[in-house]
Amino acid sequence: AEALISQIESEEESAQLRDYMIEACDILGVDVEDHSEHADVLRPGEQYQAGHVTELPEDGLTVTWSRQQALEREDMAFMSWE
Repeated sequence: AEALISQIESEEESAQLRDYMIEACDILGVDVEDHSEHADVLRPGEQYQAGHVTELPEDGLTVTWSRQQALEREDMAFMSWE
């Protein structure tokens, strides 16, 4: 169990998900703005077509890449591979 927990924690600390999502957002026309450590704001950009990203409000969505930050901040959506 310890090995599995260690592997999950290592995966969550990796920047691969954020890098992938930044690239996907660029393709889908979603602007990404820095918010704070481990957090960004996603907003519809000029090239965004409604419906490409479900649940993306017009005024944007603050997301975090950190499970711990998501647990502490209910106003941030947690982004993970799931």
